[in-house]
Amino acid sequence: MQEPWEQQLCQFDSRLEEAKKWKPEFTNLVSRLPKIPIEYQISNEGLLSVQLAVYVLNGCLTPTYQALLAFNTLYEGRILSMISFPVRIMLESWGAAHYANQILVYMEETGDVHRALEKSHKLLLGARYPIDLPWGGKASTKSVHVMDFIRCLKDTYPQVEDTYSFLCESCHPCWLMSTYWSLYPAHNNEELRNQGIGYIEKVFTSMECTISGITLDVENTLKSAILYIEKDPKNNPGKPID
Repeated sequence: MQEPWEQQLCQFDSRLEEAKKWKPEFTNLVSRLPKIPIEYQISNEGLLSVQLAVYVLNGCLTPTYQALLAFNTLYEGRILSMISFPVRIMLESWGAAHYANQILVYMEETGDVHRALEKSHKLLLGARYPIDLPWGGKASTKSVHVMDFIRCLKDTYPQVEDTYSFLCESCHPCWLMSTYWSLYPAHNNEELRNQGIGYIEKVFTSMECTISGITLDVENTLKSAILYIEKDPKNNPGKPID
């Protein structure tokens, strides 16, 4: 016979199975991106678009998928005190993808290519630790603050700051939050158990919202990027513009 807490967790089984199916494919859009190294004279707009397209695919979508795998493993192993960690990373990755898309929106609305390039440079090559650069030297540009990623989501996810605060609190050694996670599922107090199941529900809802949102933002970024990329004449061979 199942323990009461195990019976409660059964309500999430179908949602977990649905989350396991998530692995969006953008083959049709990716096939329209230029091969790298680029073999034609690309414009600044085109170069920026290629960079952001690669970034949302490899720098945002891939970590989100890997974090979701971690979430599934932790939940199935009933290591419930850890399930908010990967969801927090997923939300930050969604924010980064949304931020990247907003750079393209900014360039389209203002025509300010150089400012867009500055934003992109900070996004792609910024760091808050002297990371080694592939071509030598250390990263010197300060990266975009993670809260800028979170705040930029407010136009599409108004309660994002509340969600992020909850996920962060679950990741910190906060006595109150840690107590709930550590007591569930071991305790037999129904009131505490119901409180704990509410927190698990919030983590699941955050995870589901995130994978839906990042899918849309990656798709929109690729579509916007391709519009700029396909404006460049492909019969003009040469090196990319610096």
